[in-house]
Amino acid sequence: MDEKSRVFVRKKKDDSLRLEIRTLKPSWLMLCVLFALGLICLIFPFSLLFVTALDIGVGYVITLIIFLGSSIFFFRNFLWSLHGKEVYDISSNKLEYYYDYKLFKDNLNSLLLSDLKIGYCKKNNPNDVIMHSKMGRVDDFDCYLVFVNKEEFIKSSIAVHYKNVNDVVNSLGY
Repeated sequence: MDEKSRVFVRKKKDDSLRLEIRTLKPSWLMLCVLFALGLICLIFPFSLLFVTALDIGVGYVITLIIFLGSSIFFFRNFLWSLHGKEVYDISSNKLEYYYDYKLFKDNLNSLLLSDLKIGYCKKNNPNDVIMHSKMGRVDDFDCYLVFVNKEEFIKSSIAVHYKNVNDVVNSLGY
């Protein structure tokens, strides 16, 4: 089975744990297509300014907004494909997680911990969360890592291999 991600677990100096889930690098063709689409969406509306018969009005402003939004979308996907990772910082009483694009961080959230449990869901369906139990053998499937704290849960957006769920649980000492 092909892996979709890489998981890195390491202890920090303050005895907290850092978990990073990185996407695997896509092909260079895909990166070039994303970059080219972002560049085209950025340049096209400004190239319309050089057309002499163009009256700048509401239609141009709407076009400019749509193309600039599309450009941001494509450049963000380009950065995610190239450098993207999910970062989870787990200390004794707090879980912080965010998406790291290398140039900026997004979706920074924090959760106060009282009873942290780790689970997984096989599909991208958070209603099918299975709580992790240590197993002697390593199953061979991809799943989404889920942290459950009381009634709140946090699901990774990148699929990980089940053996990585075992590694995270062992690192946390569960």
